[in-house]
Amino acid sequence: MSSKLYFLIIFFSIGFLVILTGCIIPEGIQDSIPPENTTALIIGIALNNTTVQSYLTEPWTIADVNMNATTTIAGGGEEIFLKTPDVIIDSRSRSLHVYVDPGNRTVISIWDSPKRVPYP
Repeated sequence: MSSKLYFLIIFFSIGFLVILTGCIIPEGIQDSIPPENTTALIIGIALNNTTVQSYLTEPWTIADVNMNATTTIAGGGEEIFLKTPDVIIDSRSRSLHVYVDPGNRTVISIWDSPKRVPYP
């Protein structure tokens, strides 16, 4: 066989292997929630919770959505520290912190912080 034939066989073998590995190796796991919709999803989860709705008896606004909040949950003799989004709902008499798990689409914890009303 000639050297040109060996060169062609090696060239096409390498090309085939490169294409094959490019098709087999995954490009990474894509998040099912696009980043621009994450905040809207978290707010929706918080506002659709019936316990949160029971706190919203007066006019309210969403003050902030903190994507890097931490909360502590005590249970079974242990304290669990979670890094989870926090929806802060502000009303005249309270600030309500709603900690959300966007993966499970549930509310993890609710922290009601009454505002101090000055005496007249």
